[in-house]
Amino acid sequence: MPERNIESLKDTQQQFPNGIDQIKEILLGEEIKSWDERLSELATRLHDLTKLTEKRLSQLEAKITATQEQATLEKQQTTTELDKTRSTLQTLLDDFKNELESQIANLAESKVDRDSIGEVFIQWGQKVKAKDS
Repeated sequence: MPERNIESLKDTQQQFPNGIDQIKEILLGEEIKSWDERLSELATRLHDLTKLTEKRLSQLEAKITATQEQATLEKQQTTTELDKTRSTLQTLLDDFKNELESQIANLAESKVDRDSIGEVFIQWGQKVKAKDS
């Protein structure tokens, strides 16, 4: 039975093509206009939001690029500063090492001199003792 209703509807549409549209306009005209207006408003809003999103995305991409460039520059500057500091510290460490080695050598010479002086005093004491005996 539904097939017969569909065929009947098709026949009616073919016989009165404008009549169906007129009936549809009478029954649903205001509702269709309301929906058309609403769809138009939504399409406009969607278009505006799409443009706004594209603009903000472009701005965000620009900020990301600028931040990456700044980070790269800061990294290079920090690396350069660290290299200079490391070089300066290495020079100071080498100077300290050389000074320490020099002082150790002087201390060893002073010790030898003290040992020599001690030996001389011991020998002198023995000579003095030998003369007294």
